[in-house]
Amino acid sequence: MSDSHTTVNNTDVKSSKKTISWAKMSALVAVVNFLLVLFHFSYLQLRPVYQSYFPGLVKIYDPIKGIDSSLANPEYLTSADQFWRIDTFFIGFFGAEFLIKSLFHTRRKPGVTWFDFVLRRWYEVFLVIPIWQGWRILPVLVRLHKSGLVNLDRAVAQVTYEPVAYLANTMSEYMMVRFINQAKSSIKQGDAAQMLLAQQPYLHVNQGQYDRTNYQADFGSDNLQSFATGATGFGRIAAPQFGNNNQTVGFLSNCAKFLSD
Repeated sequence: MSDSHTTVNNTDVKSSKKTISWAKMSALVAVVNFLLVLFHFSYLQLRPVYQSYFPGLVKIYDPIKGIDSSLANPEYLTSADQFWRIDTFFIGFFGAEFLIKSLFHTRRKPGVTWFDFVLRRWYEVFLVIPIWQGWRILPVLVRLHKSGLVNLDRAVAQVTYEPVAYLANTMSEYMMVRFINQAKSSIKQGDAAQMLLAQQPYLHVNQGQYDRTNYQADFGSDNLQSFATGATGFGRIAAPQFGNNNQTVGFLSNCAKFLSD
């Protein structure tokens, strides 16, 4: 039995290492592609510099760019630009990768359709279309971050700080107003007095289980469900601003599950 578990664990580790290695390689290919895009679109402006310091490079790339260097004043022939031939290789590479990833993802998660996968990875589309190449910086940065080659956590936190802080403040105000309104409604209907006067069951902490039925009966399952949903959403929005993201979201999610079950 232990041997089978060991074999499975070793297989998972090897699979994980292969995935990480592929993610790093794919990220590096994306970086190379983006650097080539930058080089291509800045070539005309920087050609005098390349001509002075890298004449061999100019001799090789002029025909690709569509420049007739045999003339006294080299002319740029737009119709002769051959960069698309180089870019086609990268488009094919990332297109095949995207298709394979989408098929594996939809097979592992039956509830997720192929279109859902495309919507979630919308930024990858810039790698498989021959236009708007400058926007490829988005998938390049995402790939570098996910592969672990570059840590962008701090940069992302700073860029999203103001929007997230605004959403967290708005959500907290909404939850507070809703809680107050529900409390007022309970007081007017006499539910609060009835709850306080009624005999409450004892709570034994050492049992490791809580009686959710009593809470749902006192407060109403619909109200608890609304509060639970709001608490979970608020936790996911506000937690990154206070650190310990996973712990905070996990705590609020457990509270939400306890209240709504």
